[in-house]
Amino acid sequence: MRTVPFKQKLLIAVVGYGIVGLFCFVFLTLHNMHQCFAELSISEEITLSVISVSPLLLAALWGNIKGLKFADIEIALSEVRAEVDFQLASDIQTMQGSGTPELVAKVSDAVKRKNLKLVEVNLRVEKYWWSTRLYLLAALADEYTNIERLVFVEQNADRLYIGMASPSVVRKALAKRFPYLEMAFETIQKQQPGQDASAVIQQFGWQWPSLPFLTLEKESGGAKDPTAGPDQANSGSEESKAKKLVGAAELKEWIPNLETQNRDWDGARGNFLLYEKILNCSGPYVPLLHGKRLELVVSREELMYRLACSAVTSG
Repeated sequence: MRTVPFKQKLLIAVVGYGIVGLFCFVFLTLHNMHQCFAELSISEEITLSVISVSPLLLAALWGNIKGLKFADIEIALSEVRAEVDFQLASDIQTMQGSGTPELVAKVSDAVKRKNLKLVEVNLRVEKYWWSTRLYLLAALADEYTNIERLVFVEQNADRLYIGMASPSVVRKALAKRFPYLEMAFETIQKQQPGQDASAVIQQFGWQWPSLPFLTLEKESGGAKDPTAGPDQANSGSEESKAKKLVGAAELKEWIPNLETQNRDWDGARGNFLLYEKILNCSGPYVPLLHGKRLELVVSREELMYRLACSAVTSG
Protein backbone atom coordinates (compact mmCIF):
# COMPACT_ATOMS: atom_id res chain seq x y z
CA MET A 1 0.00 0.00 0.00
CA ARG A 2 1.33 3.43 -0.97
CA THR A 3 2.18 5.69 1.95
CA VAL A 4 0.65 9.14 1.76
CA PRO A 5 3.22 11.86 2.61
CA PHE A 6 2.53 13.97 5.70
CA LYS A 7 2.31 17.20 3.66
CA GLN A 8 -0.35 15.65 1.44
CA LYS A 9 -2.30 14.47 4.49
CA LEU A 10 -2.09 17.96 5.94
CA LEU A 11 -3.28 19.51 2.67
CA ILE A 12 -6.24 17.11 2.52
CA ALA A 13 -7.15 17.99 6.10
CA VAL A 14 -6.92 21.73 5.41
CA VAL A 15 -9.11 21.43 2.31
CA GLY A 16 -11.59 19.27 4.24
CA TYR A 17 -11.88 21.73 7.11
CA GLY A 18 -12.10 24.58 4.60
CA ILE A 19 -15.08 22.94 2.89
CA VAL A 20 -16.78 22.31 6.25
CA GLY A 21 -16.09 25.89 7.30
CA LEU A 22 -17.51 27.30 4.08
CA PHE A 23 -20.61 25.13 4.45
CA CYS A 24 -21.17 26.39 8.00
CA PHE A 25 -20.61 30.00 6.98
CA VAL A 26 -23.13 29.83 4.10
CA PHE A 27 -25.69 27.96 6.23
CA LEU A 28 -25.45 30.43 9.12
CA THR A 29 -25.62 33.39 6.73
CA LEU A 30 -28.80 32.07 5.11
CA HIS A 31 -30.29 31.17 8.48
CA ASN A 32 -29.65 34.61 9.98
CA MET A 33 -30.78 36.71 7.01
CA HIS A 34 -34.48 36.27 7.77
CA GLN A 35 -35.58 39.31 5.77
CA CYS A 36 -34.14 38.07 2.49
CA PHE A 37 -34.63 34.36 3.01
CA ALA A 38 -37.79 34.18 5.13
CA GLU A 39 -39.37 31.58 2.88
CA LEU A 40 -36.48 29.10 3.10
CA SER A 41 -36.88 26.01 5.26
CA ILE A 42 -33.98 24.39 7.11
CA SER A 43 -33.73 21.69 4.43
CA GLU A 44 -33.62 24.34 1.69
CA GLU A 45 -30.89 26.23 3.55
CA ILE A 46 -28.86 23.02 3.84
CA THR A 47 -29.38 22.28 0.14
CA LEU A 48 -28.20 25.76 -0.89
CA SER A 49 -25.20 25.43 1.42
CA VAL A 50 -24.25 22.09 -0.16
CA ILE A 51 -24.59 23.58 -3.65
CA SER A 52 -22.32 26.48 -2.66
CA VAL A 53 -19.50 24.17 -1.53
CA SER A 54 -19.94 21.53 -4.26
CA PRO A 55 -17.58 23.29 -6.75
CA LEU A 56 -14.79 23.28 -4.13
CA LEU A 57 -15.58 19.69 -3.18
CA LEU A 58 -15.58 18.63 -6.81
CA ALA A 59 -12.24 20.39 -7.41
CA ALA A 60 -10.74 18.61 -4.41
CA LEU A 61 -12.02 15.24 -5.56
CA TRP A 62 -11.47 15.71 -9.29
CA GLY A 63 -8.24 13.73 -9.50
CA ASN A 64 -9.88 10.78 -7.78
CA ILE A 65 -13.14 11.15 -9.71
CA LYS A 66 -11.30 10.64 -12.98
CA GLY A 67 -10.15 7.27 -11.73
CA LEU A 68 -13.63 6.07 -10.80
CA LYS A 69 -15.64 3.70 -12.92
CA PHE A 70 -18.05 6.24 -14.37
CA ALA A 71 -20.31 3.58 -15.82
CA ASP A 72 -21.68 3.43 -12.26
CA ILE A 73 -22.15 7.21 -12.06
CA GLU A 74 -24.64 8.48 -14.60
CA ILE A 75 -26.30 11.86 -14.24
CA ALA A 76 -29.37 12.19 -16.45
CA LEU A 77 -29.27 15.49 -18.29
CA SER A 78 -32.92 15.97 -17.39
CA GLU A 79 -31.80 16.17 -13.74
CA VAL A 80 -29.55 19.16 -14.42
CA ARG A 81 -31.69 20.79 -17.09
CA ALA A 82 -32.54 24.44 -16.40
CA GLU A 83 -36.18 25.42 -16.91
CA VAL A 84 -36.69 27.82 -19.82
CA ASP A 85 -39.81 29.99 -20.20
CA PHE A 86 -40.87 30.55 -23.81
CA GLN A 87 -43.98 32.68 -23.33
CA LEU A 88 -43.07 35.67 -21.16
CA ALA A 89 -40.89 37.36 -23.78
CA SER A 90 -43.51 36.93 -26.49
CA ASP A 91 -46.22 38.40 -24.25
CA ILE A 92 -44.17 41.53 -23.60
CA GLN A 93 -43.30 42.01 -27.27
CA THR A 94 -46.96 41.79 -28.35
CA MET A 95 -48.28 43.81 -25.40
CA GLN A 96 -50.87 46.50 -26.00
CA GLY A 97 -52.60 48.68 -23.45
CA SER A 98 -55.75 46.55 -23.63
CA GLY A 99 -53.70 43.47 -22.79
CA THR A 100 -52.42 44.81 -19.48
CA PRO A 101 -54.25 42.26 -17.26
CA GLU A 102 -52.62 39.42 -19.16
CA LEU A 103 -49.19 41.05 -18.88
CA VAL A 104 -49.61 41.58 -15.14
CA ALA A 105 -50.63 37.94 -14.74
CA LYS A 106 -47.62 36.68 -16.73
CA VAL A 107 -45.01 38.84 -14.99
CA SER A 108 -46.58 38.28 -11.57
CA ASP A 109 -46.39 34.55 -12.22
CA ALA A 110 -42.70 34.95 -13.11
CA VAL A 111 -42.16 36.83 -9.83
CA LYS A 112 -43.68 33.94 -7.84
CA ARG A 113 -41.79 31.20 -9.72
CA LYS A 114 -38.56 31.15 -7.73
CA ASN A 115 -37.18 28.34 -9.90
CA LEU A 116 -37.65 30.29 -13.15
CA LYS A 117 -34.11 31.26 -14.15
CA LEU A 118 -34.14 31.41 -17.96
CA VAL A 119 -36.37 33.15 -20.51
CA GLU A 120 -35.97 32.51 -24.22
CA VAL A 121 -36.17 35.42 -26.67
CA ASN A 122 -36.73 34.28 -30.26
CA LEU A 123 -35.70 36.99 -32.73
CA ARG A 124 -37.42 35.00 -35.53
CA VAL A 125 -36.42 35.25 -39.22
CA GLU A 126 -37.57 38.74 -40.17
CA LYS A 127 -36.83 41.46 -37.65
CA TYR A 128 -39.68 41.30 -35.18
CA TRP A 129 -38.51 42.49 -31.77
CA TRP A 130 -38.55 46.15 -30.80
CA SER A 131 -35.66 47.67 -28.86
CA THR A 132 -38.22 49.27 -26.51
CA ARG A 133 -39.81 45.91 -25.67
CA LEU A 134 -36.48 44.12 -25.27
CA TYR A 135 -35.43 46.78 -22.78
CA LEU A 136 -38.76 46.49 -20.94
CA LEU A 137 -38.40 42.70 -20.69
CA ALA A 138 -34.86 43.02 -19.33
CA ALA A 139 -35.75 45.79 -16.88
CA LEU A 140 -38.86 44.04 -15.49
CA ALA A 141 -36.93 40.78 -15.15
CA ASP A 142 -34.05 42.60 -13.46
CA GLU A 143 -36.26 44.50 -11.00
CA TYR A 144 -38.98 42.03 -10.10
CA THR A 145 -37.99 38.42 -10.82
CA ASN A 146 -35.31 35.81 -10.13
CA ILE A 147 -34.61 35.37 -13.84
CA GLU A 148 -30.84 35.03 -14.32
CA ARG A 149 -30.47 34.83 -18.10
CA LEU A 150 -32.24 35.90 -21.27
CA VAL A 151 -31.45 33.24 -23.89
CA PHE A 152 -31.44 34.55 -27.46
CA VAL A 153 -32.21 32.40 -30.50
CA GLU A 154 -33.38 33.12 -34.04
CA GLN A 155 -35.02 31.46 -37.08
CA ASN A 156 -38.33 30.61 -35.37
CA ALA A 157 -38.71 26.86 -34.70
CA ASP A 158 -35.10 26.19 -35.80
CA ARG A 159 -33.98 28.02 -32.63
CA LEU A 160 -30.45 28.82 -33.76
CA TYR A 161 -28.45 29.90 -30.73
CA ILE A 162 -27.12 33.47 -30.56
CA GLY A 163 -26.07 33.89 -26.95
CA MET A 164 -27.35 34.72 -23.47
CA ALA A 165 -26.95 37.48 -20.91
CA SER A 166 -28.36 38.43 -17.54
CA PRO A 167 -31.32 40.84 -17.53
CA SER A 168 -29.06 43.37 -15.80
CA VAL A 169 -26.43 43.18 -18.56
CA VAL A 170 -29.07 43.54 -21.30
CA ARG A 171 -30.74 46.41 -19.49
CA LYS A 172 -27.50 48.34 -18.93
CA ALA A 173 -26.32 47.81 -22.51
CA LEU A 174 -29.60 49.05 -23.99
CA ALA A 175 -29.77 51.94 -21.52
CA LYS A 176 -26.29 53.01 -22.59
CA ARG A 177 -27.27 52.79 -26.26
CA PHE A 178 -30.73 54.34 -25.78
CA PRO A 179 -30.74 56.43 -22.56
CA TYR A 180 -34.36 57.48 -23.06
CA LEU A 181 -35.50 53.91 -22.35
CA GLU A 182 -34.08 54.06 -18.83
CA MET A 183 -35.65 57.50 -18.42
CA ALA A 184 -39.05 56.13 -19.46
CA PHE A 185 -38.76 53.17 -17.09
CA GLU A 186 -37.82 55.39 -14.15
CA THR A 187 -40.70 57.77 -15.01
CA ILE A 188 -43.26 55.01 -14.51
CA GLN A 189 -41.54 53.61 -11.41
CA LYS A 190 -41.54 57.00 -9.69
CA GLN A 191 -45.29 57.30 -10.15
CA GLN A 192 -45.83 54.22 -7.95
CA PRO A 193 -43.74 54.73 -4.78
CA GLY A 194 -44.21 51.99 -2.25
CA GLN A 195 -46.55 49.95 -4.47
CA ASP A 196 -46.22 46.20 -4.79
CA ALA A 197 -44.82 44.63 -7.96
CA SER A 198 -48.22 43.86 -9.50
CA ALA A 199 -49.36 47.49 -9.24
CA VAL A 200 -46.15 48.79 -10.81
CA ILE A 201 -46.23 46.18 -13.60
CA GLN A 202 -49.83 47.16 -14.34
CA GLN A 203 -48.74 50.74 -14.90
CA PHE A 204 -46.05 49.58 -17.30
CA GLY A 205 -48.71 47.70 -19.26
CA TRP A 206 -50.90 50.77 -19.56
CA GLN A 207 -48.28 53.48 -20.02
CA TRP A 208 -45.29 51.98 -21.83
CA PRO A 209 -46.83 51.95 -25.36
CA SER A 210 -47.94 55.60 -25.10
CA LEU A 211 -45.05 57.27 -23.28
CA PRO A 212 -43.56 60.31 -25.08
CA PHE A 213 -40.47 58.40 -26.16
CA LEU A 214 -39.54 60.93 -28.82
CA THR A 215 -39.43 63.73 -26.26
CA LEU A 216 -37.31 61.59 -23.94
CA GLU A 217 -35.13 60.65 -26.90
CA LYS A 218 -34.37 64.31 -27.62
CA GLU A 219 -33.74 65.05 -23.95
CA SER A 220 -31.21 62.21 -23.79
CA GLY A 221 -29.49 63.28 -27.01
CA GLY A 222 -30.62 60.23 -28.99
CA ALA A 223 -31.40 60.17 -32.69
CA LYS A 224 -34.11 58.19 -34.39
CA ASP A 225 -32.92 55.37 -36.63
CA PRO A 226 -34.00 56.14 -40.24
CA THR A 227 -33.87 52.42 -41.07
CA ALA A 228 -36.25 51.37 -38.32
CA GLY A 229 -38.60 49.63 -40.74
CA PRO A 230 -42.40 49.44 -40.89
CA ASP A 231 -44.38 49.85 -37.69
CA GLN A 232 -46.08 46.86 -36.13
CA ALA A 233 -48.76 46.82 -33.41
CA ASN A 234 -49.47 50.21 -31.80
CA SER A 235 -48.44 51.84 -35.09
CA GLY A 236 -49.60 55.26 -33.94
CA SER A 237 -47.92 55.17 -30.53
CA GLU A 238 -44.93 57.20 -29.47
CA GLU A 239 -43.15 53.94 -28.70
CA SER A 240 -43.49 52.61 -32.25
CA LYS A 241 -42.05 55.81 -33.65
CA ALA A 242 -38.95 55.60 -31.44
CA LYS A 243 -38.34 51.86 -31.62
CA LYS A 244 -35.49 50.11 -33.44
CA LEU A 245 -35.99 46.65 -34.88
CA VAL A 246 -33.71 43.99 -33.41
CA GLY A 247 -32.02 41.14 -35.27
CA ALA A 248 -28.99 39.04 -34.39
CA ALA A 249 -26.59 41.64 -35.82
CA GLU A 250 -28.09 44.49 -33.79
CA LEU A 251 -28.16 42.37 -30.65
CA LYS A 252 -24.46 41.52 -30.93
CA GLU A 253 -23.60 45.16 -31.60
CA TRP A 254 -25.63 46.51 -28.69
CA ILE A 255 -24.64 43.75 -26.23
CA PRO A 256 -21.02 42.91 -27.11
CA ASN A 257 -20.48 40.78 -23.98
CA LEU A 258 -23.08 38.13 -24.78
CA GLU A 259 -22.24 34.72 -23.31
CA THR A 260 -21.74 32.47 -26.34
CA GLN A 261 -20.00 29.42 -24.87
CA ASN A 262 -21.78 26.19 -25.73
CA ARG A 263 -21.18 22.47 -26.13
CA ASP A 264 -22.08 20.10 -28.96
CA TRP A 265 -24.57 17.40 -28.09
CA ASP A 266 -25.88 14.66 -30.35
CA GLY A 267 -28.74 13.68 -28.07
CA ALA A 268 -26.87 10.76 -26.49
CA ARG A 269 -27.05 9.93 -22.80
CA GLY A 270 -24.75 11.82 -20.46
CA ASN A 271 -21.19 10.56 -20.06
CA PHE A 272 -18.04 11.69 -18.31
CA LEU A 273 -16.57 13.31 -21.43
CA LEU A 274 -19.67 15.49 -21.83
CA TYR A 275 -19.74 16.30 -18.12
CA GLU A 276 -16.11 17.42 -18.28
CA LYS A 277 -16.78 19.65 -21.31
CA ILE A 278 -19.73 21.26 -19.53
CA LEU A 279 -17.75 21.87 -16.34
CA ASN A 280 -14.93 23.48 -18.34
CA CYS A 281 -17.32 26.27 -19.36
CA SER A 282 -17.19 29.46 -17.32
CA GLY A 283 -20.85 30.44 -17.03
CA PRO A 284 -23.50 29.04 -14.67
CA TYR A 285 -25.63 27.79 -17.59
CA VAL A 286 -24.33 25.82 -20.56
CA PRO A 287 -26.31 25.54 -23.83
CA LEU A 288 -26.17 22.16 -25.56
CA LEU A 289 -26.42 22.50 -29.33
CA HIS A 290 -27.05 20.08 -32.16
CA GLY A 291 -25.34 21.92 -34.99
CA LYS A 292 -26.48 25.47 -34.24
CA ARG A 293 -29.87 24.47 -32.84
CA LEU A 294 -30.40 24.95 -29.11
CA GLU A 295 -31.56 21.63 -27.67
CA LEU A 296 -31.41 22.34 -23.94
CA VAL A 297 -29.61 24.36 -21.29
CA VAL A 298 -28.02 22.68 -18.28
CA SER A 299 -27.09 24.12 -14.91
CA ARG A 300 -23.36 23.80 -14.36
CA GLU A 301 -23.70 24.17 -10.58
CA GLU A 302 -26.35 21.46 -10.41
CA LEU A 303 -24.11 19.11 -12.41
CA MET A 304 -21.20 19.86 -10.06
CA TYR A 305 -23.36 19.13 -7.06
CA ARG A 306 -24.69 15.82 -8.38
CA LEU A 307 -21.25 14.63 -9.53
CA ALA A 308 -19.73 15.49 -6.17
CA CYS A 309 -22.51 13.64 -4.31
CA SER A 310 -22.17 10.64 -6.64
CA ALA A 311 -18.39 10.59 -6.23
CA VAL A 312 -18.62 10.66 -2.44
CA THR A 313 -21.25 7.90 -2.45
CA SER A 314 -19.24 5.74 -4.84
CA GLY A 315 -16.06 6.30 -2.86
